Amino acid sequence: MNRHVTVFFGCLCLGLLQASSATAGYAEAYAALSKKDYKNAFVHAAIAAETGDVRAQAMLGALYMRGAGTARDVDLGLRWLKKAADDGHMEAQYNVGRVFVDGQSVGRNFEVAKKYFELSAIQGHLGAQYNLGLIHMGAGGQEPNWDGAAKWFRKAAEKKVPEAQYALGRLYLRGWGVEKNVIKAATLISMAAVQNYAVAQIDYGLMVIKGEGVQKNPAIGAKWVLKAANTGDPFAQSHMSTLYESGIGVKADAIEAAKWHMLAVSRGKKSEEGDKLLARLNDAEKNEAKRRVASWIGRASNAGSKKPQGKSKLGGSSQTQ
Repeated sequence: MNRHVTVFFGCLCLGLLQASSATAGYAEAYAALSKKDYKNAFVHAAIAAETGDVRAQAMLGALYMRGAGTARDVDLGLRWLKKAADDGHMEAQYNVGRVFVDGQSVGRNFEVAKKYFELSAIQGHLGAQYNLGLIHMGAGGQEPNWDGAAKWFRKAAEKKVPEAQYALGRLYLRGWGVEKNVIKAATLISMAAVQNYAVAQIDYGLMVIKGEGVQKNPAIGAKWVLKAANTGDPFAQSHMSTLYESGIGVKADAIEAAKWHMLAVSRGKKSEEGDKLLARLNDAEKNEAKRRVASWIGRASNAGSKKPQGKSKLGGSSQTQ
């Protein structure tokens, strides 16, 4: 497997609670926020927050933290976020956790982050559940609690969160916090791969190539790795270089291998084997590889400009209560 699950997901969320049965001030703040009119959202949220509307307090805190509609003020933002969080607002609890994980404004404190992520996770926030799983894995220097990691990843995975499906799959692969089960690992990682989670596509592809927890089929496995490579993932591109050089799952093609190596290197993934491959090519072959690189970049650029941006299940207003 290529990469460990160590990336915290999410950002400070402004999409809070829909305005049904809200106070007039909060309803106006929400309406302004929906139109990205942050100035008026701030004005109305500030008024409603002073009346004790916990949703407005959460919104106001996020606006202050981001400097949206007002001058950025971390202290005031955190004060309002914590007020809402301590009154049970799920999104505010998640946001406070994010503040202490990021550590850019107040200094990292994973114990505090863990406390607020857990409060939010208990209420069903998927991003909090996933991030809590990461903390239990030992992120931030915490003592690993594999049972806890499996518990929280499972909760988010059951809601079809690809990051959590992949993370839980890796735990089954290693037997950390769960009984080792390579078949379950392959199943979970495949679920994440189907949702276009590139890291999962790489790992599932390699599992299929090797027949690890799933029927061996190098050709199908290579197609999964290729899916990730075509998203621009440098690890997948490096793997494709190896597959084309060795002829595993694909027809051996040194020039195609060189193309994928060049793309991977351009994104920071170096490989001594790839460098050796390039050294064996003549000038004409190298030029053809460069032409293929340029062609791939052109196609990827066009596809990227036309592709609608999807939303992860881990953040945004869909996770608010």
